[in-house]
Amino acid sequence: MVTEYALTSAQDFSNPDPGAWHLLASNDDGRSWTVLDIQTNQTFNERSQRRLFSIRNRMAYNTYRLQVDTTADVALAELELIGPLAGATNEVYLQAVHGEFVIERPLSG
Repeated sequence: MVTEYALTSAQDFSNPDPGAWHLLASNDDGRSWTVLDIQTNQTFNERSQRRLFSIRNRMAYNTYRLQVDTTADVALAELELIGPLAGATNEVYLQAVHGEFVIERPLSG
């Protein structure tokens, strides 16, 4: 269950930082999405700056998506999903898909 997340700005200025985004979650392989957080007009004042965002979420999901609200390329050094550890037995996989980061936790089997 994710109750906070952190974004870390890239180390260089090759692409701009994201300024607006939606944090989304799904339990049906991305067929439908729940909005966990919306941020607008955000800025990173330094390179490699880590910013923490708290969210009101009480449900575990198996897929998370950071949807950046811009048509331009952006750069991030890291996206961290933070919350209490409950039943996690596998690694978390990160996949970049057309300006979005999709986090998938494989089901243990």
